[in-house]
Amino acid sequence: MKNRIFRAYRIGLGYCFIHFAVETVCFYEIYLRFFNMNSWVLIALIYDALAFLPQSIFGIINDRFPKIKFGIIGLIMIGISLFIKQNWIFITMIALGNAVVHISGAEATLRSASDKIGPAGVFVGGGSFGVILGQILALNNFSFAKYFVLILLLLALVSDIIIQIKNDYQFHATDFSYASPASFKVIIIMMFVTVAVRAYVGYSIPMRWNDTTKE
Repeated sequence: MKNRIFRAYRIGLGYCFIHFAVETVCFYEIYLRFFNMNSWVLIALIYDALAFLPQSIFGIINDRFPKIKFGIIGLIMIGISLFIKQNWIFITMIALGNAVVHISGAEATLRSASDKIGPAGVFVGGGSFGVILGQILALNNFSFAKYFVLILLLLALVSDIIIQIKNDYQFHATDFSYASPASFKVIIIMMFVTVAVRAYVGYSIPMRWNDTTKE
C-alpha cells in the first residue's frame, strides 16, 4: 500500500510539472496574441469555456476508451496550435488541448491513489504557477520567452510519455458517491462558480513588474 501511495504522489508531481508547463504556454500565447485587442474579454471567455466545459465530455470518452493517451494528444494539440496564425482556430486548438491534458492528469492521479485525493491536489496545484508565469513572460516581452515555452512544452511531452510507459494506473478506479441527486446538482453549481471566480481573478491580477508601484 505504501509503495502504491508513493507512486501516486510521484505521478502527481509529474503531472504537477505538466500542468505548470501547459498553463505557462497557454497563457503566454494568449496574452501575447490578444491582450491588447478590443475583443480581449470575449476571447478570454471563449478560451475558458473551451478549456473547462468540455472536460466532462472528454472524461466520458476517456472512460469508454482508456487506452487513448489523452495527455500526449493534448500536448501535441497545444504544440500544433502555436504555429497556427488564424486566431479562432488557434484559440480552439489550444483550449481543447488544455482540456484534454487536464483529463489525463486527473485520471492518472485519481486512479493511482487508492481513494486518496492528495496526488490530485498536487497535480492541480502546478497550474496556478503556470498561469502567473505565462502572463509575466508575455506582458514583459522577455526575449527568451518564445524559446522557453517551446522547451517547457517539449519537456512536458517527454514527462507524460515517461509516466505513461512506467506506470500502469488502470488497476484501480476511484468511486465517488453522493447523497442525493439534489446534492449532486449543488456540487456541480459550486464547481462552475469556483472555476468562474478562478478565471476572473487569474485574468485580473496585474503582471507587469511596475503595475503595483504606479501612483
